[in-house]
Amino acid sequence: MVIGGAFGKVVDAVVSLVMTSMLAPALKAANVSAISAWPAGAVIVALINFIVIAFVVFLIVRGIEAMKRGERPISAPDPQAQLAAAATRLAEALERRQL
Repeated sequence: MVIGGAFGKVVDAVVSLVMTSMLAPALKAANVSAISAWPAGAVIVALINFIVIAFVVFLIVRGIEAMKRGERPISAPDPQAQLAAAATRLAEALERRQL
């Protein structure tokens, strides 16, 4: 939980910095010092933060699932194959005894 909060703060800072630098010409034209000073700026920043965090969580979950798929459990032997092998052994044993 603490790591998630810290990660959220880092993402918030990066998004605010990037959005401010990318939108600098538009912000200067609108006489606004930062994107969060816009009426909907805080919502835009929060939405971008959510998208970035959701994408990172998606990548983490996808990586964990890929690791789980790599750990294939040893499956039980096929009962039909075991039955066929037993029938073959029985037939060979009967042939040796000529019954």
